Amino acid sequence: MCLCACKKCDQLWAVKEWDKYQTQLATKISESKRASWQEHNVEAEKKFLVKRRGGLTNEPCIWARCEKPQVLGVVYCVDHLYETGARE
Repeated sequence: MCLCACKKCDQLWAVKEWDKYQTQLATKISESKRASWQEHNVEAEKKFLVKRRGGLTNEPCIWARCEKPQVLGVVYCVDHLYETGARE
């Protein structure tokens, strides 16, 4: 992942390295988030993951002691699903 700036307007973007098996996301980064751009990008990827999978359920994640809701179609919450490498 790298932090890029538009040559014309200086807008900051977090861009993941290209992977033919994943959708490549570019996340707009505000100047106020510059110091924490990597964490901001991870949160944006998790939001995209939940949206792409259709939302959340009312069932808890099956990970030990995790009470967060499952992502639709899987048995994990978004945090644990993201840890498996899922991005879409």
